[in-house]
Amino acid sequence: LGRVLPAAAFRDDLAADGLIIDSTDAGPLGAAGSSAIVMHNPDEFLRIAQGISNRSTRSDNDALRHILGVQSHVRKATADIAVAIKRRPDLEDKFGQSTLDTRLRHTAELLIAGLPVLAVKVGIKGFDTHANQKGSHARLLAQVASATSSFRKVMREANLWRNVVMVTVSEFGRRPAQNGSAGTDHGTAAPMFVMGGSIQGGLYGQTPSLTDLNAGDLKHSLDFRAVYATLSRKLWGVDPQTFGAGQFQPLGFL
Repeated sequence: LGRVLPAAAFRDDLAADGLIIDSTDAGPLGAAGSSAIVMHNPDEFLRIAQGISNRSTRSDNDALRHILGVQSHVRKATADIAVAIKRRPDLEDKFGQSTLDTRLRHTAELLIAGLPVLAVKVGIKGFDTHANQKGSHARLLAQVASATSSFRKVMREANLWRNVVMVTVSEFGRRPAQNGSAGTDHGTAAPMFVMGGSIQGGLYGQTPSLTDLNAGDLKHSLDFRAVYATLSRKLWGVDPQTFGAGQFQPLGFL
């Protein structure tokens, strides 16, 4: 996405290519040329960003000119975010108290307020369950279910759900077999959940076998780049060849 979003034809009118809420991990938004902005929450970002100098971006020093250019971009993004913050709804009573709830609430408030942005990344930690997985995994999945359900509800009430696509990603998969600590270890395959008012639901790919394994790992049937190829072409009108996924045809979910 860090290579796709800068290629979107309509990005000049945006506050930023991407927004990363309450995380320093850019994940799929991280790439040279991408203008993703990180914030803990909108109010704190506004307070800090308003202190950025209005100094001119002209300089004979290449490094300084780059820094000043970044400042100029942040000032523009800050102005757009400030407008959205002032007219955002208060949705605190629409969400739960988990960290993911809070991050999706900030996302919903800014989107409903009309903040122009291509993608928003939020995160939830704790899925690295090498030990005593059963209880913690159930708790985390309950948080994901509750927070995404709340997000869907407020987006539907705002008549925006058909304009939103939610995609889950992970930095690692899990092995199917339990280890000696009542957990599971890192694997090479994982599911991706795609949600939204325009999504054609169903299972894309094949249900993985729990017995036909590759050195203890699940065998994936669908390359994750096919999902990104679909999002790239269908959402942003960018040729998947932009990030080396031109060989993947868009899937039917969008």
